[in-house]
Amino acid sequence: MPSKNNAPILLQIKVTLKHVQPEIWRRLLLPSDLSLYQLHCILQVTMGWEDIGEHYFEDAAGNCYGDASAALEELDEIQYKLSDVLHTKQPSLEYGYDEEDGWQHLIQLEKTLPYFSDDDQPVILCLAGERACPPESSRGVEGYLELQSAVQRLSAEVFSERYPWFNYDELHKDSFDVDRANQDLDLVTRFGPLMTDPEIRAAADDAKSELEALLQEFEFETDEMRYEVIEDFFRSMFEQPIEDDLLGLSPNQLHDLLYTPFQAADVIRFHPEHATPDQVPFLAMFKVLADEILNGNNKLTPKGNLPLTVVRAMHNALDTQRYFYGFDVYQPRLRSEEDSLPVHITRLLAQHSGLCRVQKGRLVLTRKSEAALEKQQWSKLYQPMIECLITKLNWGYLDGNPELQSIRLTSLFLMRFLKTRSDWVTTDQCVERLVATFPMMLEEADDSNGYDPESTLWHAFTHRIQMLLGLTGLIEYQHDYETSSPLERVVLVSLKKTPLSDSFLEWVSPLKSKG
Repeated sequence: MPSKNNAPILLQIKVTLKHVQPEIWRRLLLPSDLSLYQLHCILQVTMGWEDIGEHYFEDAAGNCYGDASAALEELDEIQYKLSDVLHTKQPSLEYGYDEEDGWQHLIQLEKTLPYFSDDDQPVILCLAGERACPPESSRGVEGYLELQSAVQRLSAEVFSERYPWFNYDELHKDSFDVDRANQDLDLVTRFGPLMTDPEIRAAADDAKSELEALLQEFEFETDEMRYEVIEDFFRSMFEQPIEDDLLGLSPNQLHDLLYTPFQAADVIRFHPEHATPDQVPFLAMFKVLADEILNGNNKLTPKGNLPLTVVRAMHNALDTQRYFYGFDVYQPRLRSEEDSLPVHITRLLAQHSGLCRVQKGRLVLTRKSEAALEKQQWSKLYQPMIECLITKLNWGYLDGNPELQSIRLTSLFLMRFLKTRSDWVTTDQCVERLVATFPMMLEEADDSNGYDPESTLWHAFTHRIQMLLGLTGLIEYQHDYETSSPLERVVLVSLKKTPLSDSFLEWVSPLKSKG
């Protein structure tokens, strides 16, 4: 049970990050009547964390304390004081932070001192410390040691190419500034838990006098009421909130979204049961292809292409005005499968996802696709085809531009971006948004085709995204035209997510929508 003792003392404690050598540690002087939640905020600031992961405390008896609303098995850290869990008879405490990275801290009681205060503010001081804290989302001790080794071995340029999410200079410096820590502690003491955010703390540093003057205008009955005024102050301070470059994802989550999206259940989940041929162009075309195969019209040409009658039947199932980039202004004369990229891509996806195969010069359905078609289980066709599209297909196959693998890798990040927008977004805005997070995209887009990297990236992105994501039914797009001269007409392309996108893509990691 929480202590009812109202006579605080001062505790000198040492906090050490476990399993890291040389030691990363801090020595603090704190009042014993701090709540464990207040202690959490203090540890975040003095250690150098950014409060983006879950945390817990565990005492010597094995009792766990944390956010009661997040984990019912943990005792409420707001209700327990530091003196309840750390005292002369129980001189150690464990603090865990970020379940994904698994950082563990040992808190040791070094001495007790008589209590005193300074100008009605509790004494909360950082007395000493050594070494900088590991960067957030560095994948725990093992990942941090890898970064430390890389900093010692690699030049700044090479390190930045291999580890673009981490700051070479900060890792190389590896120092702790006790004066800066005490300035940050002062902000936490005065303005509360919001100060665990480094960006807000920096803003508070500049606006401290203004904020204190505002707070003096009120009489607060509870700390919660005071914190609401502080939060409103900072919300109004930024007329346009700073956009999150990672759209609310941690670097680890972003890595999983780019490279293993269909195994990243903590980031995104897929619900293919919502997909039907009416919504998904490549499903509509595959349905036609399957019918033709079952009717015996499946003998491939000497070049290995589909029969022309099948190509035309599949192409006629496509709403070219809505889905296929270029067909609203140019209708090709179909003489072979290769004349219709949507048909050709659908056939490639079907083969490479195991829905059909070539057998003795004929295209035949596999057993799993036959069974799915018979029961109209479109989800069992949609899921493997879209996985193949996102993870296997070479998107550079569509055009004469460089491979630009990053356009495919970032396609689901693009869908997350479109999720934050309720209306049309131009491809210029999309490319600008992607390059802000992935500047290496421009490095991939060389000028070997006669265009500058920006133009190369824009043309490749516009073509591939409209064609390939359009065929999935996850986006729709519209074309406008801008005439700069009698001889020049510029196509303006805009994208928008579809209702299928909202039902198929479940974003586990939250994000805020913008109009």
